[in-house]
Amino acid sequence: MSIEWYAVHTYVGHEDKVRENILNRARSLGATDNIYQVVVPKEEIVERGSGNKDEVVKRMLFPGYIFVHATTRATRTAATRPRSCRFASTARTSASTRCTAR
Repeated sequence: MSIEWYAVHTYVGHEDKVRENILNRARSLGATDNIYQVVVPKEEIVERGSGNKDEVVKRMLFPGYIFVHATTRATRTAATRPRSCRFASTARTSASTRCTAR
């Protein structure tokens, strides 16, 4: 059983929801041993707001993508979550699903 990083293509703006769905599904199936990390890459930037006030804003580094560090066995759990479109990996075999909006 190999451990790989996978990119999950999601609907833009639903990255955090998909992340929570994957983690909740793994907990309910008892598969938390197979999913090590689910990452939504963000950066904090300072923007000049109204009245020349600085605001710290979180911005997505890769809008529409989250990254999952998991075993190959856990790919089905992550790929079949609502609002996830495609599941890609560096492995020779990867799961691919249609977009599901629930």
